[in-house]
Amino acid sequence: MIFFYEELITLEIEESAKCKFDNYIKNNKFKLESGGILIGTLNHAMNKIMITDITEPQHEDRQSRFMFTRREKGHQDIMDTLWENSHYTKTYLGEWHTHNEPSPTPSFVDKRNWIKISERDKNSQWLFFIIVGTREIRVWTVIQGKIVALSKKS
Repeated sequence: MIFFYEELITLEIEESAKCKFDNYIKNNKFKLESGGILIGTLNHAMNKIMITDITEPQHEDRQSRFMFTRREKGHQDIMDTLWENSHYTKTYLGEWHTHNEPSPTPSFVDKRNWIKISERDKNSQWLFFIIVGTREIRVWTVIQGKIVALSKKS
C-alpha cells in the first residue's frame, strides 16, 4: 500500500503492517478504538519512507468507544527492541488508531494531538498519522504546522 504527498514524499506500508490494519477491518474490531505507533525506515535520498512494523494496544493503554490513549509502556519497549535489532535503522514514524466509520476523518482531538506530536524532537522531519476505518485506511502528515492528507497510489 503506497501513499504520497505531491512530489515531496512517498510512504509505503509493508505487507506485514498492512495485514494488521486489514485484520481490524475484516474482523470488525471497532467496538473500542485501538491504536499504537508506526515504526519503519527512512530513505532520504529517494524521499521514501517504509512502515515496517506497528504496535497494537498494550496493557496500560486506555480504550473506549470513541477514544484511544496510548501510554508509553509497552510501545517504547517494542520500539527499542526493533531499533536495536535493525542495527539502528528502524525508527518512530508516527501514530495510528481506529475509527468506527467507513472513510475516517480526524477529530479535533486527533488534529490537536498530531500538531503537538509533530512539534517534538524527532529523528525525521516526517511523521505520519493513520486512521483505520471500517472500509479504508487514510494517512495524514503535518507540514509547517498544517495537517495535510496523503493520496493513495492506485
